[in-house]
Amino acid sequence: MSYDNKKTGSYGESIAIAFLKSKGYAIYAKNSTSRWGEIDIIAEKNNVIHFVEVKTRKSTKQGLPVEAVTYHKITKLLRTVQFYIHSNALYNKKFQIDVIGIRLSEDNTMLEMKYYPNLSTDLFL
Repeated sequence: MSYDNKKTGSYGESIAIAFLKSKGYAIYAKNSTSRWGEIDIIAEKNNVIHFVEVKTRKSTKQGLPVEAVTYHKITKLLRTVQFYIHSNALYNKKFQIDVIGIRLSEDNTMLEMKYYPNLSTDLFL
């Protein structure tokens, strides 16, 4: 991954965190990793833990941001979520996987943000 892509992704995550906070989410962690992958944002609202994948794009040449969340990506994310739940003994908590897709202009002006709560893995089967 290029430095520019990493910088764009990090900027998108900061936008997503600000959005979630404005909606009343408590942010627990950012960029939580395991050997299977990374969870961009871990937040909680209404006693539900939200594992949030953030995809940020400056161009739609490779598709919309949410289109980058493939079956393979969700599979890796689920393993990472399971590891986080086990490591933090969160067995009695409800959880869901959300996606936030962000499109930016070349000068980092936000063009669009879409929030996909409780993304169903059925979409990828």
